[in-house]
Amino acid sequence: MKDLATFSKIRKSRYDVRDYRIVNLHNGLEALLVHDPRISIKEIEGEGSTILSAAAMCVGAGNIHAPTEVQGVAHMLGRQIFITLKELFLKEIYNTVIGFAEHMLVMGSKKFPGTNEFDRYIDEHGGSSNEVTDVEYTCYYFEVDPKFLKEETLEQELIALDEEFELDKDSVDRRLQHLRCHTSKLNHPYNKFLPGNKNSLMEEMDDYTHLRTKVLEFHEKYYYGAKMKFVIIGGESLDVLQDWVVTLFDSVKMGSRRLQKRTKKAWKPFRIAQGPGSLFSLLKSRGWATSLTALVEESGIYRTSIAYIFVISIHLTHLGLQKVKDIIGFVYQYLKLLRKSSLPKWIFEELKCIGKMDFIFGDGKSQLDYAAKLSGF
Repeated sequence: MKDLATFSKIRKSRYDVRDYRIVNLHNGLEALLVHDPRISIKEIEGEGSTILSAAAMCVGAGNIHAPTEVQGVAHMLGRQIFITLKELFLKEIYNTVIGFAEHMLVMGSKKFPGTNEFDRYIDEHGGSSNEVTDVEYTCYYFEVDPKFLKEETLEQELIALDEEFELDKDSVDRRLQHLRCHTSKLNHPYNKFLPGNKNSLMEEMDDYTHLRTKVLEFHEKYYYGAKMKFVIIGGESLDVLQDWVVTLFDSVKMGSRRLQKRTKKAWKPFRIAQGPGSLFSLLKSRGWATSLTALVEESGIYRTSIAYIFVISIHLTHLGLQKVKDIIGFVYQYLKLLRKSSLPKWIFEELKCIGKMDFIFGDGKSQLDYAAKLSGF
């Protein structure tokens, strides 16, 4: 076995019954193995419910890395690879020979020949799956009942991606992100149409062959072991899970640049105090606002290796809408006040306590969400 490094001394909550092991393959891919002894054990007698197995892969390549001539290519590649990754995970159980490169840009397979056969299989057996392309990361994850754990055309996928854009384009959050990207400096990494649609992908392409070349170039440049982190949660032993990971991913190419860890500690969501003397208490007393929050969002352009964007959101009353300029003035006055005086220690102690409680008792996530979070997404 080539250069396999393992690490099992992982800090966890005293209430966490899972066992963990980190495996670093020779190609730089890092895998976190999670043995959950509760899997296959009935949660509620008589109802037949089970705790699901799950897997997630985080790749350090997102919308921000797309070339300007094919904006959205990261999202498109993510969708294309989605079904392939899930089948790779099942390869050992089904003993089906499925090659990663062989199925690049192909949505079907010998085991699941239809475009959506795998998703239908997952749904029928109590699971769920998803692929999310963020600014700097792409995450693939799915969960399934453990007892079942075992080139469509680019044009078709392009239509699906375009429909996804059309469905989401009018949401307030999406429009605000587009506005922030559009108004950023020319040639800044944020100055792109991040999610992409048919126009952004095909505007400078001669045909689908040219687009396919660009998709493969993006894959070749960013998809390699050192930029990948894989998480698997199962009822099998850590040794069995490790054998699966080595079998499935040992042949992934090495590359050079490692996956950058996403910082989680520096800017926990911070809600401006709403007690006496706070900005919100002032606005509320005047009948201008009903709520106020200030935080750095967990994903999107708001939290990247390039910058953190601190967002203050104020829900205004009808009277407040007539006083927007006054409210903006009060916001800047309050920020100026915060610069002159240090924040009260109780704020940090409160956040510290919340974080500690979440670490100790925060086991309410689904296996799917837990796997995605552990993968770094």
